[in-house]
Amino acid sequence: DSIVNVLKIQDPESYEYNYLEVINNEHSKSSFSNLEKAAEISPNNVQLYIDYIIYYELTDNPAKKKQYCQKLFESNIYSNGLLEYSYNLLNSLEKNSILFTYGEHDTYPTLIQQEVKSIRNDVTVLNLELLKDLQYRTNKYNKLKIKEPSASIDNLINKTILENPDTPIYLSATINPKILSSLSNQLYITGLAF
Repeated sequence: DSIVNVLKIQDPESYEYNYLEVINNEHSKSSFSNLEKAAEISPNNVQLYIDYIIYYELTDNPAKKKQYCQKLFESNIYSNGLLEYSYNLLNSLEKNSILFTYGEHDTYPTLIQQEVKSIRNDVTVLNLELLKDLQYRTNKYNKLKIKEPSASIDNLINKTILENPDTPIYLSATINPKILSSLSNQLYITGLAF
């Protein structure tokens, strides 16, 4: 925070200040103007495409999310191998399932497969970082018509599985092992997911 405060005073029009505001505010709606300013300063910065995808996912704007998934795909930031992994990951899941993801490399290539290549749009990808936003979480669970547990992010997967036993729920292999520890005796690999 101290770096952001110094930048706010010394260089509030800089890319660095505006981008750090987006990150420090965890992509909140209030930091969208900072994201726009950062993009104005550095329009071809691929990291900003991911931030726009996050923002449009959080605000439920599928058309804009798709537009930035296309830009991210065209940037060639992800290798063909990673994109193929995401393709195979999606195709190893049951119809209309939920896939919990954890990081960049299991989330955004998977979204590219869905949004750009129209692969397995029946699967709902839920990124744990985004689910920290309680309004977003509630909206997604309501849209999926599943019970939303009252749980910290560390217990969210476990409680979601327990409260929705008839819903096909999968976990990306990249989920933090600490989060999976309470489920370890119930997990088994199915294709490329648990």
